[in-house]
Amino acid sequence: MSQNVLVVQNISDFKNNNDLLPIFLAVLIIDFIVILIAKHTTFFGKQINVWYDKLGMTAVLLDVFIIVIGLLITRFIFTYFNLTFSAIKFIIVALIVQVVHDFGLYKLFIENHRGGNLILEIYKDYAKENGAKIILADSMMVIGSCLLAMYLKSIPIYINTTLLIFIIYLIPYYVLLRKV
Repeated sequence: MSQNVLVVQNISDFKNNNDLLPIFLAVLIIDFIVILIAKHTTFFGKQINVWYDKLGMTAVLLDVFIIVIGLLITRFIFTYFNLTFSAIKFIIVALIVQVVHDFGLYKLFIENHRGGNLILEIYKDYAKENGAKIILADSMMVIGSCLLAMYLKSIPIYINTTLLIFIIYLIPYYVLLRKV
């Protein structure tokens, strides 16, 4: 008798490029979910829609690639320090990387921003509106991305690729959706 068990795959090897597709796809799916929530609720406040309305796909690229970069740094740490993979350990390291990034971004760029960069202006307003909740929201995105990537690695590449194409196609429609 077979049981359905959630398969968690190792995505921690920096030298394994086969992990990049499920990582990228996972982050896109999680960001898509965030976009859907932002466009249909007030859960994330008002500024997140200013972010998407003013920056469009640039906002998506920034959201997605900072998480992907954080996961690449996490993979580098695992490989460089020869850490043994476990899902919990990987997520903890990824969360440390994300929190360091969030604090660094705020202290170095947002806190003392004086104008001239629309991205930083929107970040500053978002930080003003949401404060420390941003760390929690970003952490949830990182945890979701890690778990989903660990699962997506276990399914065939053609399914990952097909999902990637569909999600990339759908995202612009929802980014440009006016909040209801």
